[in-house]
Amino acid sequence: MLKDTGSDLRFTFEPTDRGGDLSLDVVSSPAEAAGVMDPRLLSSSATSFLHHLQSELARANRYNFFVSLLLLTILPTPESKYLTEQERLAELACLLDQSLRTTDILGSVGNGLVGVIAPHSDLDTAARLLQRLQAQSLFSVFRKRTGCELRAAFSVYPTDATTPTCLFDIALARLLSEGDDQTGVSIA
Repeated sequence: MLKDTGSDLRFTFEPTDRGGDLSLDVVSSPAEAAGVMDPRLLSSSATSFLHHLQSELARANRYNFFVSLLLLTILPTPESKYLTEQERLAELACLLDQSLRTTDILGSVGNGLVGVIAPHSDLDTAARLLQRLQAQSLFSVFRKRTGCELRAAFSVYPTDATTPTCLFDIALARLLSEGDDQTGVSIA
């Protein structure tokens, strides 16, 4: 279970008693994360995504390679054309699916939050992936089709962190930060 550890944007993973499934507990998450992560919207897709992340990190540890975690959040605007969360997520997933490698894992992580696990992607590769998504106009096409904005950020195993929890924390912190650098990008 992903639990709040008491400090801002710090969570921990631990298996629940339901067959070792991973779940996300963000009830006591910081106020600024409330619009990004909503425990009511977590599904088997989010649980599956967390399982994939844990598996990829175990493989990366065993075979000594990098894994990037890319998080994207959808920021609805008053002029948003799609009314439901599912329609916005489906549109983003469709656009991302056309741009990602077949080995990358795409999944919904919560309220407007989409994750991409990119095996064999170091810091430079993750930065290039984010730049490529922008260069291919994924962000502007998404904005044109939905009226929503996107924000994206990433973290890299083991460069940034060595646990799933810390990777998620770092990417989420970068996603929520105001900075516009190579690890977190806001496209208006």
